Amino acid sequence: IDETPRLVSSIPEDNMYVSYNWVSGSLISQSSNLIVYKSFFENYSAGAAHPMYGEAYLNYYIPTKKELKLADLFIMSKKSAINRAIRKNARKVSNALYNPNDLSGITCHDDFYLSPKGITFIYQPYEIGPFAAGVIEITVSKAQLTGCLTALGKKLIK
Repeated sequence: IDETPRLVSSIPEDNMYVSYNWVSGSLISQSSNLIVYKSFFENYSAGAAHPMYGEAYLNYYIPTKKELKLADLFIMSKKSAINRAIRKNARKVSNALYNPNDLSGITCHDDFYLSPKGITFIYQPYEIGPFAAGVIEITVSKAQLTGCLTALGKKLIK
């Protein structure tokens, strides 16, 4: 008889690792024309070093019953001027960026929300900064976007 102690797992092999997905949301603001809704998401894949998370925003324009996109707010031929304004403001969060001396990778995109401060662009962990920096927000005011806004953009961006 072999009396060598053995470790025995009570967890079946196919259930040894746990993965999960989690999503929550909240209303950020609401006016007669605009609803801004925030979603927070997190997922963990078995064996990963840490979970991944992020934020997404929905800017719903009530009169047209649709989600706002960049092209609704900006004259897209002015995209380089919009990017310059974002990069200028990125310097305020430079300690969170991968390379604060090279901001060329920071551009406008459809991950944004509108607030009384202006338009805020959202960058997920690892997008322009390390995981430890978290979600990075860069806000641009209406004054910085002179000549870049559509009529609707002028109306909605403060």
